[in-house]
Amino acid sequence: MESIGIPLPAETLIIAISLYAASTHALNIFIIAALTILGTILGNIIGYGLGRKFGSKLLEHYGKYIGLDENRLLIGRYLCHRWGRITIIFSRYFAFLRLFASLIAGTLQMKWLRFLVADIVGSILWGLTYSVGTYYFGEQVLKLPLYGIIAVVVLILIGFGAFLYFIKKEEQNLLKKAQLFFETAENSPKL
Repeated sequence: MESIGIPLPAETLIIAISLYAASTHALNIFIIAALTILGTILGNIIGYGLGRKFGSKLLEHYGKYIGLDENRLLIGRYLCHRWGRITIIFSRYFAFLRLFASLIAGTLQMKWLRFLVADIVGSILWGLTYSVGTYYFGEQVLKLPLYGIIAVVVLILIGFGAFLYFIKKEEQNLLKKAQLFFETAENSPKL
């Protein structure tokens, strides 16, 4: 659902399930990983299809209600034109891109096979990072004393805050690059 523009806490859910599996061993982490990867691939395919069929009208009319203003749409188009496949692969790791990368790729008529390969690679990387990575990292964190767990949480929060600051700061640079790119581009390059 997240891949079609609905802001849901997919990462939080996967992390919580993986930590539960690490602490109780009641769930098989490889089944969790497989379901995460499969759900991500299918969600991205649905997002791509919706973007291909309804993308322009959908994003123009409703994007502003979910934080996708004209500038962010322009940034997304720029990233898709400039780094289409690589953007799809790594879009799962960035909240803004994760929500709209598949829709934008479909809207811009990215070639199906290129999209599918990038979607599969990105979904596997992201799914394994958040499920299996959390499972094994979570097992180690659970062995720490309380002050160690607090230190890990504080470090993660500081890192997350720094990341959000960097993304917000970089958003303006990307907007300038996107505006310049589309002002000077006579024909959009093939994705």
